[in-house]
Order: sequence, then structure tokens, then C-alpha cells
Amino acid sequence: MKERQVKKQIENRVIRQLSIVLLIITLPACRPQTAEPIVFGDSGVSLAPGDGWKRCWSNDVADASFGDVCLPVLEEEGVLNGANLSVMSIPTDRTTPEKRAARWKSYLFERPEVPRESFTQEEFTTDGGLRGIHISWTTNEKGPKVLKSRAHLYLFTNRRGCCVCLMYVVDAERDSQQVHEMIKRTLRLQ
Repeated sequence: MKERQVKKQIENRVIRQLSIVLLIITLPACRPQTAEPIVFGDSGVSLAPGDGWKRCWSNDVADASFGDVCLPVLEEEGVLNGANLSVMSIPTDRTTPEKRAARWKSYLFERPEVPRESFTQEEFTTDGGLRGIHISWTTNEKGPKVLKSRAHLYLFTNRRGCCVCLMYVVDAERDSQQVHEMIKRTLRLQ
């Protein structure tokens, strides 16, 4: 019974987080990005995505009670137009990246739009020594035509011991190794 409640809470949180990310990236209040590192809210992490990425902000969303998404959300304007990067962190979550990855896998394997064979999991280490778990999967979104998106989660622990998730979502056909290299090169704890 308790496991079912926890599963439902995770599912609701994931749906809420993805909805917020989609809301934020569609807001018009965006500005061009520079090569300077960006700190994502109070997550305790920064990333230097370089040119082509823009910050998307919203005071309405930032002031709401959606503490999981750490602004800004970044959207790519060039070749990967529509790809986005976001960071999610729950200040009280002490779950390890391994346990969080296992929960995501369990959740995703229940979703009919996520082919099981598309799921991958591997350990990663950034150039700065940050270690964690990288999981990814494809989602087949049905509508007038089938759209495939590829989601990547980089799960790690910040200096406060909280599990943090860097999420990169892109059209499956335009997934870019350069973005993964940039993440591993510039992701840092603050």
C-alpha cells in the first residue's frame, strides 16, 4: 500500500515537473545566453552551455509552489531548435542517484509510450569530478503523426546531499553528442 502511494506521488511529481518545464519554455520572456556559467536556482549547480541557448524566466512560475524546477530553463535556438535543459531539485530529497534512477526506470516501464528497449543507464563523471547516473529514453507521442522525443537525466548529489536532476530533452532525431559533451565538461557544483 505504502509503495503504491509513493509510486503515485512520484508519478504526480514527474507529470507536474514536465508540465512546468513545458510551460516555462513556451513563455515569451526569454533572453539570449552567453558563455558564462548559469546557476540554476538553489539547486547548487551551474552549467556553461555556450552560445545558442536562451534563458526562459517567469516570475509567476518562480513564485509558485513548484519548488522542484530550478530556474532558468534553457532552450536551444540553433540546430537543436526546441531542445531544452532544466534542473530539478527537491531540497529535502536525500535519495541517492541510483535509487532515483531505479524509480524512474520503474515508472517509465509502466508507460506504453516509452519503448523498454529505448531505456539506457550508465554512470558518468564530469571533467570537474562530479559523478552520477545518466539515464535516457525515447517517448513516442501519438497525434496526427508520431513524434519521438529523447529525454536524458543526469542524476547526482549536490553539496547539501540532495539528489539533483539535469534534464535534457530533444527531438529524438536531433539528439546531439555535443550537448552531452558540454554537460560533462561544464556541469559544476556551487
